[in-house]
Parts: sequence; structure tokens; C-alpha cells
Amino acid sequence: MIEARIGGIPEMIDEGKNGLLFESGNTDDLFDKINEFLMLSDEEIAEMGRAARLKAEKKYNPEIHYEQLIEVYEKAIALKG
Repeated sequence: MIEARIGGIPEMIDEGKNGLLFESGNTDDLFDKINEFLMLSDEEIAEMGRAARLKAEKKYNPEIHYEQLIEVYEKAIALKG
């Protein structure tokens, strides 16, 4: 996975472990990251994919999203209180 370093994306990517990041709008950096990715072995690419899936399942699953959303609502209600 090659993603732009913009918005919340860098929080999801652990550089070199579950993906690669390039500076948004920087075609030279994107080119370098594509070349870096192409130099990886099939096993390294597969491991990167597994790491990305594991992080998504652990950190971005519906239950955790729900819990975090409820926390935000509870804080908003407490502030309004």
C-alpha cells in the first residue's frame, strides 16, 4: 500500500511495516516509493498486507469505532452539562 502523507492517512500507516507514505503532490517521492515497493520480495509484500489487515481489524473495527464515537458524545454532553 502506497499512500499520500495527508490527512489522517499517516496515522494508519506504519512506514515500511504496513505500507509506504509519500509527500502529497511530490511526484518524485511517489516515484521513489513505487520503486521501493517494486524492490520488495513477494513475501515482504505479503507480510506488509498481513500487517495492514491486522492493524485495520484491531484498531478500526466497528466495535472500537462505536466505543470511540460514544466517548466523543459523552464528552460533548458533559461539556454542555
